[in-house]
Amino acid sequence: MWSPLGYSSPGVQMVAETGGTSAIVDELLTENYRNVFQRVVADGPASGTSTISYMIDVHGARPFISAISMFFPSPDWFTGFDNVNMCDEETGEYVEVKEGNLSAWDAGTDDGETFTSEDVPLEPGRRTPIISILASTFQGIPPGTYTIEKVGEEA
Repeated sequence: MWSPLGYSSPGVQMVAETGGTSAIVDELLTENYRNVFQRVVADGPASGTSTISYMIDVHGARPFISAISMFFPSPDWFTGFDNVNMCDEETGEYVEVKEGNLSAWDAGTDDGETFTSEDVPLEPGRRTPIISILASTFQGIPPGTYTIEKVGEEA
């Protein structure tokens, strides 16, 4: 879906700049059952203090989970996690729980430099990789956490 130091797809750009999901859903549908087993799209924005829960199936050869969410009203910032492996590589068993801190990311699709910057389009043809802005903008304080729990297995 996205990766640090990679380049934003049109779908990642849309999520980061507007919170829209149609382009990223189309990208994930293109990958359906090749690299993507399941996708979940939020119904709407969450407040800065809310908890969001989803049931996600993890499937044999596809034990990785990724997520993305816009930072509003930023020019092109987002949070999320990339390729969290729900399988213990040593035992081959699914882990009971994975927890971590969320980071803040600049999608590299807009030149706005602050949280409330106006849109400043990049120069035509210029590409900038996705970079962490946690240290420079958030003084190293994570904007949130994630917890992924194993809740059951199919028989």
